[in-house]
Amino acid sequence: MAPRLSPAQEALARAEKRYNSSVGWFSSSSTKYEEAGDLFKEAANNFKLERLFKESGDAFLREADCREKGGEKDDAANAYWNAAKAYKQGHPDLAASALGSTVRLLTQLGRFRQAADREKEIGQIYLHDGNDMSKAVAAYLQAAEWYDQEDAKA
Repeated sequence: MAPRLSPAQEALARAEKRYNSSVGWFSSSSTKYEEAGDLFKEAANNFKLERLFKESGDAFLREADCREKGGEKDDAANAYWNAAKAYKQGHPDLAASALGSTVRLLTQLGRFRQAADREKEIGQIYLHDGNDMSKAVAAYLQAAEWYDQEDAKA
């Protein structure tokens, strides 16, 4: 008898199946990606409950991919941010990368204040967890520029 899958693994398997399915006559690719994204998000949250933060971050990245392919940049940015929060639990390099994707989408959407907040988080990761002062300074300077453009105080 095969070992029983955890709720996170079951949701991930359903998400993969939906993501890799073909588009039928009465459905669209955006619906396919929306449904797969919802399942990846479910898997990610279940992995978090199981304290499997790397797996949670990976599932949130898959959700973000689905959201982008479905044309939902706001939801994709949020999924990348959720991935970063999961990755902060032991994988700072992956957290910084996910935040970089969040920043990319936020700037495309013209949401520079939020992009500055995420860029500041990148700086904190490089300063405290990544021990890379030059990348930390670059991130802080970019955040400061966007805060200044938005007339916001950091």
